[in-house]
Amino acid sequence: MSSERLLKDDINTQFGIISNAIKLIQQKELKLVKDTSPKLGGDLHLNGYSIIGLDTANTSNTANTSNIATNTSNIATNTSNIATNTTNISTNTTNTTTNTSNISTNTSNIANNASNIATNTTNISTNTTAIQGKHPLTTVDTAPADNANNLITSKGVYDAIAGVGGGMSAYCQAHLGALQTLSSGAQTRLNMTVEDIDVGGIYDHSGQGEIKIPAGKAGDYMVTAKANLLSQNKSMIQVIGELYRVRSGSATRIDYERYETHDSSSGTDTNEDSGSKDDFNYFTIRMEALVSLQEGDTVYMSVRGDVLSGAVYVKASDDITKIIAMKLN
Repeated sequence: MSSERLLKDDINTQFGIISNAIKLIQQKELKLVKDTSPKLGGDLHLNGYSIIGLDTANTSNTANTSNIATNTSNIATNTSNIATNTTNISTNTTNTTTNTSNISTNTSNIANNASNIATNTTNISTNTTAIQGKHPLTTVDTAPADNANNLITSKGVYDAIAGVGGGMSAYCQAHLGALQTLSSGAQTRLNMTVEDIDVGGIYDHSGQGEIKIPAGKAGDYMVTAKANLLSQNKSMIQVIGELYRVRSGSATRIDYERYETHDSSSGTDTNEDSGSKDDFNYFTIRMEALVSLQEGDTVYMSVRGDVLSGAVYVKASDDITKIIAMKLN
């Protein structure tokens, strides 16, 4: 057989094989088209690639897709938390600023209060200095102790508040011990011989009694005195009281008080009631003087009572007829 013949036969054979293969493939494709729900018969290896589509087939990539969704949700949650924390940080910063402002205000208030306290302390100190030497009065002491913390006035003896101004270094009180009779119209020195209290040794109750300044007690004194005069026949027409200071034998009047019910020279009634010249039975006369006394000076009291008839008496008692002296410096 020639070579041409052999080649032709070979080509026909190959053509037949190819033709049969095409027919087989077409048959298989028809079957694949008709299979609307194909299934894998075994494991499908992705070999590093992904399957993209809407199918939710059970592949090994499904778990990763779920994890990605979970991670995405977690990222969203964390982002929300970060935003919340940022808001909280902003709020806390605002609160810190407010608290800092409040602390600054409170510090300023504390400083102001401290300044006010300092001012009040200064005022208290100033006021304390201003009242040095003053003796505020408390309750009346009806039986006063003989000490340097009492204050004597024309209204009686008082306790001085301890520590304020200190006690006076000298004061005294004396009174008329017995009823004393006066001659009408005659100025008469009273016998003030009963010594009630004497701090500093400034009262001499011998003789007729008098305030007498010893060594070391010179200074300014407040002297007060009062006397109660009684008319025997209720015919008192005039009362005169005098305080005298005696220095080096010379007497100087330091206070004078005079009262009358009618003009004693003319007999004319000076009160509003008519006719009678016997307008009162007794009268209390008061005197007082602020006087500078030196060592050796004396002070005494005298009175005068004018009556139309009968005697004039001065009543005796420590609360009726008395003389008082207080050293002020």
